[in-house]
Amino acid sequence: RKYKVKYYEQPINRAILEGPEILRRVQLIQLDMLIELDKICRKHGIKYVLGAGTLLGAVRHKGFIPWDDDIDVFMLYDHYKKFISVAEKKLDRSKYFIKTQETDKDCNLTFLQIKRNNTKYLREGREHLSTHPGVYIDIFPIFNAPASRLLHFFQDRTCKFFKTMTWAHLGAESERNIIKRQCYRLLAKTSNKTAFRCFMRFANKVKKPSSELTCFYIMKNFKGNPGNHRSTYDNIIEIEFEGHRFYATEYWDSYLKYTYSKDYMSYPAMADRIPKHMPAIVDVADLFPNITFDE
Repeated sequence: RKYKVKYYEQPINRAILEGPEILRRVQLIQLDMLIELDKICRKHGIKYVLGAGTLLGAVRHKGFIPWDDDIDVFMLYDHYKKFISVAEKKLDRSKYFIKTQETDKDCNLTFLQIKRNNTKYLREGREHLSTHPGVYIDIFPIFNAPASRLLHFFQDRTCKFFKTMTWAHLGAESERNIIKRQCYRLLAKTSNKTAFRCFMRFANKVKKPSSELTCFYIMKNFKGNPGNHRSTYDNIIEIEFEGHRFYATEYWDSYLKYTYSKDYMSYPAMADRIPKHMPAIVDVADLFPNITFDE
């Protein structure tokens, strides 16, 4: 019975409810934003790499993992700051919105998103929030890390605490677990803007560039993780993704083995081939309406 109750209480996932067409249209909107990001970065000498499931999709599928519903881009912090500065001037603001703590009142993130105007892509119950609701791609900054393993661990845990605090005002409303919801309500007594400033204070503590980095958006955040090596972001190649060429780390094989195991080319079980982020409220207007699938 408890599994049945848990199943029926899960939020509706529109990709599962409506089928693959809605997911594919979301993917094509995200691809369109990635193409714009790539144009800006190439023109202004900004380095980035595809990461996480986006890189896995590029290697294994030459594009999106069929059931994936987001795009992950990573930049060294100096390049990340430069991208924000350039994108604010060069990105077509009639089509795109740059979501940061400065531009979005109820922003729950410690990283940047590019959002597509005139679309909706948000969880049920968040319609009242003062935040841009559109389809997005994620752009994550990578920070310098302390040389000491102990200090690296302290920086990681401290920043992840403030990252959670930055998100807490949403968890205070949407978390289904009563105990967790109460914890979020306590954390939410500190505003998301204050929590973000605390996050940045510790994340950007090490000013001098080093070979060791810290990515606060991965779970296995050890110094041995390829995602925490500067060479991962300095040594880049082009890789095919949905018929286009984007940047990826030269060490994509070791990165994917560490992140997904040595069997990363194998498909997961059928039960796990579902979109992870597709929310209940999705409206892609008339963008990419003519989707066809090979029989």
